[in-house]
Order: sequence, then C-alpha cells, then structure tokens
Amino acid sequence: RSLRKQLCYIYGTNVRSNQPWNISLTSCNAVASQELQKIHGFSDWLVRCEERAVVDVFPRERLVYLSPDAPEALTAIEPHDVYVMGAIIDKDVIIKNLSKGRAQAAGVRCARLPLDTFSQRARLGTRALPLNHVFDSLVHYAEHGDWEAAFLAAVLPPPRQPAPSPKGLVERL
Repeated sequence: RSLRKQLCYIYGTNVRSNQPWNISLTSCNAVASQELQKIHGFSDWLVRCEERAVVDVFPRERLVYLSPDAPEALTAIEPHDVYVMGAIIDKDVIIKNLSKGRAQAAGVRCARLPLDTFSQRARLGTRALPLNHVFDSLVHYAEHGDWEAAFLAAVLPPPRQPAPSPKGLVERL
C-alpha cells in the first residue's frame, strides 16, 4: 500500500514536471501487477512495466543504482543514464547495503544522492528516503541544477514560522 502511494506521488510529480522522465517498472511479477492495478487510473499511466529485471531491460553501462550506502555521491544527472530506485515494500525495515549489493552483483554503477552536503543544515537523520522523495529530488535537480534547492523542495518540510507572541496577538486584535 505504501509503495502504491509513493508511485502515485512519483507519477504526479512526473506529470507536472517541465521535463517528464520515462518511468519503467521492472521485475513486475503477477503479484506486483495485481497491486499496480489497484491504483485508480493506472491503466492510463504512461509507464512501462516489465517482468524482466532492470539489468535485462537496459544496457548495464547506462544503469546507475541509487543507494544511500554508495560511496560516491551523484554529482550530475546525465540524460542518457537510467537511474534505478529500488522499492523495498516494508517501510519499517531498512536493509543496509541492499541496493548497493545489488548494483555490485550486477556490475553496474552505484551512487547516492548528495544529502551529506546538506545534512547538518537539513538535520536529516538518514540518507534512506522514500521513493517519491528520491524522484522529486532528481526531477527538481534536473530542472534547476541545484541539489540544495532540490532537497529543500522535495525532502524537507518548509521551515516552521515562529508562533506570534501573545503581545503580537493582542496588538492585532
């Protein structure tokens, strides 16, 4: 259910984007396909669904697995590359090095979003993000070329405004 919700957010971001991305869902077995059909209007989405694994759909030299555990940060988005976001269904369990391990086993590049650069300011507790935050960050960066702005827009809630002082409330009445 959480994955379906994240996919809806991703698709919504993509539809509203000035530069929509080609979205492919790979390793879609019968169970995954049934779950996708539960999304209202999914049959009308402009999304490619494949039963095959991502390494069997795209050339390996174009693949970039996104992993919070990757040693190297993603510094730029290349239009010819295919960015792989692994979907872990259980949102309460984060398996360390899972996507990094998959990338290494498949012999493909692996990179992480450059959150570390902004983590102290942003006070992020983890580099593992929901799929929709990863996608929103990528789309925003691709459109504006600014990672900090991308993370502020996609990942971080807007800054809280201080509550007005009681004196200020009285003066406005």
